[in-house]
Amino acid sequence: MKYLISTVGLSDNENISYSLDSAYSIFFNKYNIDILPVRNFSNLHDLEKDEYIKSMDDYDGIIISGSGDIKIPSNQIYPGKKSKYSFERDFTENYLIKRAIDKSKKIIGICHGMQKINEFFGGQLSPYYHCHTATYSDQGIEHLVVSSDSVLGNKEYIVNQYHDHCITHNNLSSIMDVVAVDVRFNTIECFKNNELNIMCMQWHPERRVSTSEISTKLFDNFL
Repeated sequence: MKYLISTVGLSDNENISYSLDSAYSIFFNKYNIDILPVRNFSNLHDLEKDEYIKSMDDYDGIIISGSGDIKIPSNQIYPGKKSKYSFERDFTENYLIKRAIDKSKKIIGICHGMQKINEFFGGQLSPYYHCHTATYSDQGIEHLVVSSDSVLGNKEYIVNQYHDHCITHNNLSSIMDVVAVDVRFNTIECFKNNELNIMCMQWHPERRVSTSEISTKLFDNFL
C-alpha cells in the first residue's frame, strides 16, 4: 500500500525545507505501507503539478501528520507561545483531504492532523488547553484514555502526549464519532467516521510509549 503524508514546512527566511520524522516510515512499514511526503504549496497551479499529487489515484489513502498548529486567532495565542501555523501546509492539507474524500481514499489524522481534520469538517479547537492552570499537562508524558468503542472495548489504554491544544465534546465535528477520551479532562483523544473511512488520534502512534496496544488495535482494524 502507498499513502501520501503531509509535511512540516521549515523556513530560514530564504528557503523552505519539508520535514518528516523518520519514525512515521518505521511505524507504517509494519503495515506494509510506503509513505510519500508531499511538499507544501500556496496555490493550486503549483500543487497540481507535483508528481505525487498527479498520481494520487494510485495511492490508498492520506495521512495528515503531527506537529505544527492549525490556524489560531492571534488573541487566543497563550502568553509566551508562538503559533506554528503555515498557510502553505494548511492549503495543501485542505486539498489532500478534499481529494481523498472525492476518491474514497482512507484518511488518517495524527495529533495536528486530528485537529486539522476536525476543523475541516466544521469542528473547532480549544487552543493551549494544557497551558492553563486548571487543565495543565506537560508534553512528553503518558496518560490514560478510556474507550467504549466496539473495536477497543470498554477499557483504559496508555497513550503519549505531545499537544497543548485539545478538542472538547462541544467542539467536535458533528459528523465524527468519539472513540476514546482523556480520563483526566474528558477531552477527545480519538474519533472516526466509518462512512468516510476517517480515523484520527491525538497521540503519536509512531513515537515511544509504554504499550502500543491501542494503536495496534485501531490500525489492525482500520487498515
